This record gives sequence, structure tokens and C-alpha cells, in this order.
Amino acid sequence: MKVIALTNRKGGVAKTTCAINIAAGVKELGYKVLLIDLDPQKANASFFLFGDQEFSKTSGDLFNSKIKWKDLLVDKDGLKVIPANDELTGIEPELNKLGGHFVLKKALKDLVGFDYVFIDCPPHLGMITYNALIFADEVFVPVKADVTSLKALEELIETVDAAKEYNPDLKISGIVLTFYSERKRICQAIEEEIQKTFPKELFKTPIRQNVSLEEMPAHQTDIFNYAPSSHGASDYMKLCKEIVKRSKG
Repeated sequence: MKVIALTNRKGGVAKTTCAINIAAGVKELGYKVLLIDLDPQKANASFFLFGDQEFSKTSGDLFNSKIKWKDLLVDKDGLKVIPANDELTGIEPELNKLGGHFVLKKALKDLVGFDYVFIDCPPHLGMITYNALIFADEVFVPVKADVTSLKALEELIETVDAAKEYNPDLKISGIVLTFYSERKRICQAIEEEIQKTFPKELFKTPIRQNVSLEEMPAHQTDIFNYAPSSHGASDYMKLCKEIVKRSKG
């Protein structure tokens, strides 16, 4: 089982869109996949997939109760999801008080039955993100093809290094370039710059700008169900095949 955290402290990089479509795409390839939503913001994976549907049990229960992870699972078109709500916002201060770096790892210590687990982390580097990084095997970083994203990537590397104190095997194994346009020189320049520093980590498949990806959340599904013939679906499927190929070595 591969546990992969998707994170970037910079908002607007399509982190949640990546989490949903990578999880859905890998599922489409025949693997058993779990998506854990740890992002308490309104524009999170749960809102994208389920709209305003309310859940009595959410990922917040992994941090503050004895509810088992199995009781939190929700099915979405064959993809298993542990949804979130804004109650996660209140959990962060409590984790800070308790020094609770290992709460998530303990709650999911007996997690089985999946080939891949993808975690959509908050867009900041607080205790919930640390919990995800300590539980994860690897980190994927969605990076928008602009200059400001490079700075955020540098800061994230520092955070991952800090998390290695508790999880020494943690590594950034994938960088996903988003909002890519072959016609924009800045996109090519950012790609080349990342390629110089992270030649092994940068995925060969960038996610191009695509209106279907922007429309997708309004239809509460992934890109493969919403617009299977779109460039967005094509890009994400190529990326998912690349992810699976890498994980097999």
C-alpha cells in the first residue's frame, strides 16, 4: 500500500483537483484506492465530490474520537473517500496543544485493503499537514506554472525535511505541473527550472489548462465521469499511468 500526501502551502495550484483526479484515475486503472480529505476549506475534495451533503462522521473523527476508519468510508463511483467538513479547523489548535504529531498514524495503524491512499492536505503547513506527512510514504506537490510557485516549493521542501524527524523515510516523489500552456514561455521556463533541480521527481505529464477541469466541481464528480474526452481527462490518465509505473519501479 502506497500512502501519498498531496500538499502545497500555496493556494490556487489545483491541489484538490489533482487529489480527486489522481485518485479516480488510479482507480480507473483497476487499483483499490482511498482518498482522505484533510482540507477543511470550502473548496475541498468533499465539496467537489459531494456538494453540500452533510456527513455525521468525517476525517475529523480520526483525530478526536475512537471511531474506526472503516466507519468513515463513503463510496463515490467506486472510489472510497473519507470526507471532511469545517470541523477540522477547530482540531488544529488542539493538536498544537497536545503536540499531536502521531494522532493520524495511530488512528490508521490498521488501515488495509487498498493499493493506494491519497491524502488531500490543507493549503498550509500546520499540525494536520504534519500528521499527514508523518503517516505518508511519499509526497506529491502540485505546482502551478508560475514564478511564485517555485518559492512555495522551496518552503515545502523545508517542511518535509522537518517531518523526517518523525518519518525518516518520507520523500517528495512527484511534482505535478498544473495550469500548463505550451504557448506560454513562462510555463516552459518553470518546467525547465524544476527539471534542473528535480529531474526524477517532476512528472513528464503536465496538466494543461482546460475548461472542463474548471467546470468539473459543479457536477460533483471527477474529470473521467464529467468529460472523458477532454484534454483534462487525457492528461490525468497519462499522469496516473506514469504514477503507477513509477511505483512499480
